[in-house]
Amino acid sequence: MKYDEDKLKYELDRAIEIIGQMRTDAIRRRQSATNDQERQDALDEIAIYNREEQVIYGYADEEVRQSVFDKVFRFYGPLLKKEREP
Repeated sequence: MKYDEDKLKYELDRAIEIIGQMRTDAIRRRQSATNDQERQDALDEIAIYNREEQVIYGYADEEVRQSVFDKVFRFYGPLLKKEREP
């Protein structure tokens, strides 16, 4: 039982970290935006990441939470890894 609790805590921590990295990237894009549309697109992304973080913390039903976990680990994780490769 302890293993499952540790694994769940690690996954939660990692998901929050990944979402935070994605939000930070969007904030940087907003700050460097050259027009209103780019700024608005970045703000929309930031709002999505904020909502996904709330879902991960449990402010939604379990199916929605699992969907966000899947999105974070299957889409955001590899995307961040690719962006940060030398």
